[in-house]
Parts: sequence; structure tokens; C-alpha cells
Amino acid sequence: MVNKILEINENWHGQTVTLNKGDYLNITLLQNPSTGFSWEISEIDDTLLKVTEDSNSIQLMDKIGGPVQRVLQLHALNVGTSCLEIIYKRPWEMDPPEKKIFLEMVVQ
Repeated sequence: MVNKILEINENWHGQTVTLNKGDYLNITLLQNPSTGFSWEISEIDDTLLKVTEDSNSIQLMDKIGGPVQRVLQLHALNVGTSCLEIIYKRPWEMDPPEKKIFLEMVVQ
């Protein structure tokens, strides 16, 4: 059996994502670390999903301080259902996040 990779982005907010056990989920997000803002996982069931990659892959502008694409790769470990929440904020601020992504994760 070949493991599949599902590619999603922040437009999937509020959706249900269904994976087979062993599949991978790549979440591509835009962030601008020069402003202090970054995406962080705030809720994950680590018995169901494991982060296997977390990288800033592509600078979208030739200028220093421009936005970059961040890729989070998750591996579906076990069958089950849980929630995944990713927030965009400055780690030192207590304000509510600028943006968030909430997904219902189903692994079958």
C-alpha cells in the first residue's frame, strides 16, 4: 500500500480532513517571521498525528523580511478522530491570535 500526501492550506479552516492510516498531510501556510508572527500548533492529538516536518520552504519575495511559506507535515499514526488547531500569533503577546485554522481530523 502506498502512503498518500494530501496538500492543504489555510483556506481549509473549518473543514473535515480524512486520511488513511499511514498517509501524510502537508499544510502550507504563509507567515512573515520578520514581524514576529508565526504559525504554531495549539491543539493536536499526538497519538493520532505526528509532526514529521516543520520548515520555512520558500521566500516569496526577493527582499529580506518578506513573507515565507511554512510547511507542516503530519503523519497519520492511528485510526481515530480529533481536532487540529493552528494559530498565527506573536509568541510573546497574550492577545488572541491574528488568525487560526481549525480542522476536524479523521484517520481511517
